[in-house]
Amino acid sequence: MDNELNNTPTPNEPIETTANEHDPYAWYRELEEAAKRNNQRKEEEFKNYLQKEREKHEQQQIEVNKLFAKAIQRSSDEDRKQKQKEIEKEKQRVIEEVEKKYEEKGIKTEKTIKQEEALLKMIRGLNS
Repeated sequence: MDNELNNTPTPNEPIETTANEHDPYAWYRELEEAAKRNNQRKEEEFKNYLQKEREKHEQQQIEVNKLFAKAIQRSSDEDRKQKQKEIEKEKQRVIEEVEKKYEEKGIKTEKTIKQEEALLKMIRGLNS
Protein backbone atom coordinates (compact mmCIF):
# COMPACT_ATOMS: atom_id res chain seq x y z
CA MET A 1 0.00 0.00 0.00
CA ASP A 2 2.89 2.24 0.68
CA ASN A 3 4.02 1.58 -2.86
CA GLU A 4 0.76 2.82 -4.26
CA LEU A 5 1.16 6.14 -2.53
CA ASN A 6 4.58 6.94 -3.76
CA ASN A 7 4.21 5.18 -7.14
CA THR A 8 7.41 3.25 -6.73
CA PRO A 9 7.19 -0.25 -8.16
CA THR A 10 8.35 -3.21 -6.19
CA PRO A 11 11.02 -5.39 -7.78
CA ASN A 12 8.40 -7.94 -8.96
CA GLU A 13 6.01 -5.43 -10.52
CA PRO A 14 6.36 -4.50 -14.17
CA ILE A 15 7.35 -0.95 -14.84
CA GLU A 16 4.80 0.98 -16.83
CA THR A 17 6.54 3.14 -19.36
CA THR A 18 5.65 4.62 -22.69
CA ALA A 19 7.28 3.19 -25.76
CA ASN A 20 9.40 6.27 -26.30
CA GLU A 21 10.84 6.46 -22.77
CA HIS A 22 12.85 3.25 -22.82
CA ASP A 23 12.82 2.14 -26.46
CA PRO A 24 15.59 3.84 -28.40
CA TYR A 25 14.30 2.32 -31.66
CA ALA A 26 10.68 3.45 -31.35
CA TRP A 27 11.26 6.31 -33.80
CA TYR A 28 12.60 3.80 -36.30
CA ARG A 29 9.50 1.57 -35.99
CA GLU A 30 7.29 4.62 -36.35
CA LEU A 31 9.26 5.62 -39.42
CA GLU A 32 8.90 2.09 -40.83
CA GLU A 33 5.13 2.16 -40.19
CA ALA A 34 4.79 5.55 -41.85
CA ALA A 35 6.83 4.33 -44.82
CA LYS A 36 4.72 1.17 -45.00
CA ARG A 37 1.48 3.20 -44.99
CA ASN A 38 2.92 5.53 -47.61
CA ASN A 39 3.97 2.60 -49.80
CA GLN A 40 0.54 1.00 -49.43
CA ARG A 41 -1.12 4.27 -50.44
CA LYS A 42 1.19 4.62 -53.45
CA GLU A 43 0.59 1.00 -54.40
CA GLU A 44 -3.17 1.54 -54.26
CA GLU A 45 -2.87 4.72 -56.35
CA PHE A 46 -0.73 2.86 -58.88
CA LYS A 47 -3.22 -0.02 -59.06
CA ASN A 48 -6.02 2.49 -59.66
CA TYR A 49 -3.95 4.20 -62.35
CA LEU A 50 -3.22 0.88 -64.05
CA GLN A 51 -6.90 -0.06 -63.92
CA LYS A 52 -7.90 3.25 -65.53
CA GLU A 53 -5.23 2.84 -68.20
CA ARG A 54 -6.36 -0.74 -68.85
CA GLU A 55 -9.98 0.42 -69.22
CA LYS A 56 -8.87 3.26 -71.49
CA HIS A 57 -6.84 0.84 -73.62
CA GLU A 58 -9.74 -1.61 -73.83
CA GLN A 59 -12.07 1.19 -74.98
CA GLN A 60 -9.53 2.29 -77.59
CA GLN A 61 -9.18 -1.32 -78.76
CA ILE A 62 -12.96 -1.57 -79.14
CA GLU A 63 -12.95 1.58 -81.28
CA VAL A 64 -10.06 0.31 -83.40
CA ASN A 65 -11.83 -3.02 -83.87
CA LYS A 66 -14.97 -1.19 -85.00
CA LEU A 67 -12.94 0.82 -87.51
CA PHE A 68 -11.26 -2.33 -88.82
CA ALA A 69 -14.64 -4.03 -89.14
CA LYS A 70 -15.98 -1.05 -91.11
CA ALA A 71 -12.91 -1.04 -93.34
CA ILE A 72 -13.18 -4.76 -93.98
CA GLN A 73 -16.91 -4.48 -94.67
CA ARG A 74 -16.33 -1.57 -97.06
CA SER A 75 -13.59 -3.50 -98.82
CA SER A 76 -15.83 -6.55 -99.03
CA ASP A 77 -18.69 -4.44 -100.40
CA GLU A 78 -16.38 -2.83 -102.96
CA ASP A 79 -15.04 -6.24 -103.98
CA ARG A 80 -18.59 -7.52 -104.34
CA LYS A 81 -19.57 -4.50 -106.47
CA GLN A 82 -16.45 -4.86 -108.59
CA LYS A 83 -17.15 -8.56 -109.15
CA GLN A 84 -20.75 -7.75 -110.01
CA LYS A 85 -19.54 -5.17 -112.57
CA GLU A 86 -17.16 -7.73 -114.04
CA ILE A 87 -19.97 -10.29 -114.27
CA GLU A 88 -22.26 -7.77 -115.98
CA LYS A 89 -19.47 -6.77 -118.35
CA GLU A 90 -18.80 -10.42 -119.19
CA LYS A 91 -22.53 -11.06 -119.71
CA GLN A 92 -22.70 -8.11 -122.09
CA ARG A 93 -19.63 -9.33 -123.95
CA VAL A 94 -21.12 -12.81 -124.34
CA ILE A 95 -24.49 -11.39 -125.47
CA GLU A 96 -22.77 -9.21 -128.07
CA GLU A 97 -20.69 -12.17 -129.23
CA VAL A 98 -23.79 -14.34 -129.64
CA GLU A 99 -25.69 -11.55 -131.40
CA LYS A 100 -22.76 -10.98 -133.77
CA LYS A 101 -22.59 -14.69 -134.52
CA TYR A 102 -26.31 -14.84 -135.37
CA GLU A 103 -26.21 -11.60 -137.38
CA GLU A 104 -23.44 -13.10 -139.50
CA LYS A 105 -25.87 -15.93 -140.24
CA GLY A 106 -28.51 -13.39 -141.27
CA ILE A 107 -30.67 -13.51 -138.17
CA LYS A 108 -31.64 -10.07 -136.97
CA THR A 109 -31.15 -9.36 -133.28
CA GLU A 110 -33.32 -7.10 -131.20
CA LYS A 111 -30.61 -4.47 -131.37
CA THR A 112 -30.47 -4.63 -135.17
CA ILE A 113 -34.25 -4.45 -135.45
CA LYS A 114 -34.33 -1.34 -133.24
CA GLN A 115 -31.56 0.29 -135.28
CA GLU A 116 -33.40 -0.43 -138.54
CA GLU A 117 -36.66 0.97 -137.12
CA ALA A 118 -34.86 4.13 -136.00
CA LEU A 119 -33.30 4.53 -139.47
CA LEU A 120 -36.69 4.04 -141.13
CA LYS A 121 -38.24 6.73 -138.91
CA MET A 122 -35.40 9.07 -139.81
CA ILE A 123 -35.81 8.41 -143.50
CA ARG A 124 -39.59 8.90 -143.29
CA GLY A 125 -38.97 12.16 -141.43
CA LEU A 126 -36.64 13.34 -144.20
CA ASN A 127 -39.13 12.40 -146.94
CA SER A 128 -42.02 14.24 -145.33
